[in-house]
Amino acid sequence: MGYGPEQIRAIAAQLGGAYRRGEVEILDAVVNAQLTEWERARIIAQQQKIRAVLNELGEVEDDWSQMHLRPLYTEAIGDVAAATGTAPPAAMSALHETSIAILGENLSTALGEARATVGRRIDDMFRQAGLANLQRSTILGETARDAMKSMVAQLQEQGITAFVDVRGARWNLSTYAEMVARTTSREATDQGLTNRMAELGEDLITISDHAGSCEECISAIASLGYIYSISGSSEKYPSVDQGRSAGLWHPNCTHVKRPYIERYARAGAA
Repeated sequence: MGYGPEQIRAIAAQLGGAYRRGEVEILDAVVNAQLTEWERARIIAQQQKIRAVLNELGEVEDDWSQMHLRPLYTEAIGDVAAATGTAPPAAMSALHETSIAILGENLSTALGEARATVGRRIDDMFRQAGLANLQRSTILGETARDAMKSMVAQLQEQGITAFVDVRGARWNLSTYAEMVARTTSREATDQGLTNRMAELGEDLITISDHAGSCEECISAIASLGYIYSISGSSEKYPSVDQGRSAGLWHPNCTHVKRPYIERYARAGAA
């Protein structure tokens, strides 16, 4: 299948959907813990259930990575072959294999840290509930059950926070997973294209044009155009780094790079 912007959104939504189902199970475990009389065994059982859900999400992420990252990368290599009139490499070089592995590791690291954050937050919640049970009341005079209800209400209202960005915005687990999946999908196509273009001595790329572009991307394209130099050595076109600084290829961006072979474009215009 081809990986256009809509397809990238769809496969990212697959992983996000799995994480949303995990969020429901985690919240269910917390709510069920609230309904107990705070027996230690019950709390431990609920914590184990949550850890199992988080571990299962890690396995889903591994499956998703193996299913999509290599095809995304190799499809970009095919795009370069079609644009340049060259044959794709008969075998993947060490450069390509290493790049694919790094993409998978980056995805695993980002989502692994998000799951660990959620796990720590839930563990802290249970520890707080356990202390409240020992004391039987909080400083505000709440019972342990009231304290847990308050924490559950906060979870239900704010979601299961997995990541807080530099602006202080909170990302829940599923939204963050979908953003990481979408960003990594774009990075896979970009890296495959960039590496193959470098092997062939080509330097220019153009970016996809599609409906639904955000204001940030529209502004960058309006000021810099659609064609960019990978190396930044072109005197005619802005560099990829300039495009990124202007707002292109941000998290959740679905603009992908395409090969631009200027000599062919000129011949076609002649």
